[in-house]
Amino acid sequence: MSRGLALDMLREHRWSYVGLAVVLFASSVLVGSSLTLVQSAQAGRVDLTGLSANQSAELLGLAGSGRFISGLMAGLGVFVAVLLVSQTMSFVVEGRRRELALLRLTGASPRQVTGMVLRESVILGLVCSAVGALASLPLAGPYAELLTKQDNWPPGVPVGVHLSALVWCVVLMTLVSVVGAFTAARRIGRTPPIEAVQSVSAVPRLMPPIRWVVAGLGAIAVVVFLLLPPQSVNFQLSTAAVGGGAVLLVSALAPLVVPSIARLLGGALTVVAPGAALVARERTVHDARRSAALATPIILLLGLGAVFGTIAQTGRAESAQGLREITHAHAVAERGSEQAQPSQAPEHDGMSGTKELAEIGAITRIQRAGDWSWNEPAMAPESWLSIMGIDPATFTHFVPAQVKQGSLADVRGRNVAAISGTANIGDSLHLTTPRGTDLTVKVVATVESTSFIYGSLLLDQRELNRDPGATMDTWLAEPAAGVTDEQLVAALRQAAPAVQVMTGEEWIEHSVSQSVAKQQAAIFTIIGGAALLAVFSLAQSTLASVRERRRELELLTRIGARRRSAMASIVIESAITAATAAILAIAVTVLVYARMNTALLGMGSAISPIVPVGILAAVLLICVLTSTGSSAVGAALALPGPRLKAGARTA
Repeated sequence: MSRGLALDMLREHRWSYVGLAVVLFASSVLVGSSLTLVQSAQAGRVDLTGLSANQSAELLGLAGSGRFISGLMAGLGVFVAVLLVSQTMSFVVEGRRRELALLRLTGASPRQVTGMVLRESVILGLVCSAVGALASLPLAGPYAELLTKQDNWPPGVPVGVHLSALVWCVVLMTLVSVVGAFTAARRIGRTPPIEAVQSVSAVPRLMPPIRWVVAGLGAIAVVVFLLLPPQSVNFQLSTAAVGGGAVLLVSALAPLVVPSIARLLGGALTVVAPGAALVARERTVHDARRSAALATPIILLLGLGAVFGTIAQTGRAESAQGLREITHAHAVAERGSEQAQPSQAPEHDGMSGTKELAEIGAITRIQRAGDWSWNEPAMAPESWLSIMGIDPATFTHFVPAQVKQGSLADVRGRNVAAISGTANIGDSLHLTTPRGTDLTVKVVATVESTSFIYGSLLLDQRELNRDPGATMDTWLAEPAAGVTDEQLVAALRQAAPAVQVMTGEEWIEHSVSQSVAKQQAAIFTIIGGAALLAVFSLAQSTLASVRERRRELELLTRIGARRRSAMASIVIESAITAATAAILAIAVTVLVYARMNTALLGMGSAISPIVPVGILAAVLLICVLTSTGSSAVGAALALPGPRLKAGARTA
């Protein structure tokens, strides 16, 4: 069959293909802008002229984060698009079953019918992806600014126009369109010609082979990553794999599960609206595949929300638990580089200090400097150097530092302890101070990383740069006998009014909020991109579904049903579908919780996974409003108005 016939069919069924076009366009905008950022953040395109080694390493590290986040967004966009396109295409093709059977009756072979549907998907994919790729260009800049605010994009790095990113976007999204349409096209190509003249079309199989294949792949992912030992793979990665597999599993099996849940929900709603709820229930049960297809975007969105939201919330709890390992810190004073001058801070070193501060308790000072540089050829250019100055004798009173090799008692003058295997005992490391002075230091001890000392070199504070703005200071304080926490906090505030002083619990909450807020923002940005695709797909699929049932709705009004009751049945049907999707999404959430809980227990963590119930409830509300609102609008457009009905009766 010719390309001209495929174009004619697209024009004939343009309203049915609107939903598919919207999904492809929105997906192409997301994927195109993400691929543009991936290309723009390549290390070779980051200008390092005039930067120190440490500044270069920091900028390259942010570029790596930008590539990872935008690449993840592109992959997620393709994954979501494949699921949504396959469901939407199934809708469209099943609605044309009798028409395509007529082509078979006039002599078209199954291969020709399948080829025509695939050509339609290729044309639609090329057009929508090309338009979406061009539309992604002006959005790439704001996208990069959003990532910059989350510390996931190198500031000052321009976002360019990359032809390869646009070409890959068009290729990928056209393939998504073809892959999503292939199963439906192949199935519809086998439609018996007799269906063209039968009064009732044959009901397609509830679970075609492809659904069993998808369900099997999802089940394998869930089982494998649930049973993997916690230490064998990153717990966040394994949780995401379990969540993705669970989404595939429940989406594929939805046609088998939807009827049972719909009967229960519909039976409960018959108490409120007997006639409308009964019609909605029977319609949902009768066309379980259609109901499952409408439920898929909701399952997908809630499942992704459960995965990424749980990872973010649990990461917050885990950070708090790690900081609580710090003992005796009843009060904490902190000064960042943008705060007070050194002369405004409490002047003391370790347990010593002014008489007034010594009398209120034990205090130790930790000084971090992030503007030193490697002068070491063996170090990777992305390795960012952070220096921490301590008094080892008092530092271990507060922080349970686990010494792997050597002794902190040896950290004096220019001796250095390297953490997490950065160097070995006896190694000499070459550093450059912020003033440009070369310095050689010797490694005398190695220490395990904790939530407070993470991947840093420990250096005696006399070697740190003391210029304003070069360091960040933290004081951990324990009250003396007879001194309350409130008195300790008040004394520290009086000694240094420009320094931020908090209780230990307040400091933990503040530190965790700062460290996790940007991670949460990045995660919810990813969810937001998927949400746009899912909501577009849900709205368009619902409208298309109601539009295709115009004759059915007209029949309801002709046999005596009021227009309001017919509309109510459509809205209740959407509500039942959304509630069914929510129940299936709960199953996904349970599996996500189980994997993360097993991983945390295996890692020896005392934290239990935290499910973002509030966020998921908000997402569900958006889905319900979108589904029921689209149903109401579609029913209002499909049903004949009062004047038309009266005119028909008069005639």
